[in-house]
Amino acid sequence: MQLGILLGGFTLPALSIWLNWRVAIGLYAMAAILVAALAVVALPDSRDRTQPSFPSNEKSPTLELPRSVSLIALYALCMGCVVGGVGRYTVLFAENALQMSNVAAGLVAGLPGGIAIGTRIIWAHLAEHRIRPPVALAIQSSLTALVMAMLCIAAPVGSWIMWPVAVVSALGLNAWNAVAMLYVIIGVPQQASGRASGRVVMGFLTGLTVGGFLTGLVADVTGSYETAWASLLLLSLIATFLAWQSEKARFSQPAS
Repeated sequence: MQLGILLGGFTLPALSIWLNWRVAIGLYAMAAILVAALAVVALPDSRDRTQPSFPSNEKSPTLELPRSVSLIALYALCMGCVVGGVGRYTVLFAENALQMSNVAAGLVAGLPGGIAIGTRIIWAHLAEHRIRPPVALAIQSSLTALVMAMLCIAAPVGSWIMWPVAVVSALGLNAWNAVAMLYVIIGVPQQASGRASGRVVMGFLTGLTVGGFLTGLVADVTGSYETAWASLLLLSLIATFLAWQSEKARFSQPAS
């Protein structure tokens, strides 16, 4: 995914200039369909088709998910909203409010995806061996809050600030979900990891879905991006609070 963000941000602006944006988007859509078709054909069927020797009608007891899972799902919801808003409007903001060229705006949008290929690996290693995962998540959402603060002051400060925004985004905004999924997988029993990770992913995708819409709505209603960025800043701070709360709750404690 991060490589796709990098390639899209780097190549889409140039294609839109050489051709036009409709053709460029169409080419990416065709590429996505082609890759999906190749995956269906090339990937083996991993389903277990062996029949049990002694079928049983007994159902295994369902483990209750710890409260921490719900807190991380809410964290993912908040961060998903921020990812959705920033991801969909960074280029438009850079062009309209900061007068950056569409190529420069595309580079700013794509750069975090490329850097995040490495930062995700580093964060996951740190969270597994050196830093407790909820602490890592709190740091990442705090870095995201810093990104939103920089976007809030970007118009008066100037377009140069978008480059540090891109770098800091790769450290937090574009890398947190690797730590969140690791946190869930190592923090719950194996037989509950599917439900736990599904809840977190559902929170993230819900935020990703509504974040872009709400960011655009706020920008349209207020006539500027600053209020939208400030709202996402608030969500980043709420996510930081949720990460610390999950540290207190501990995965070993079941939800009440």
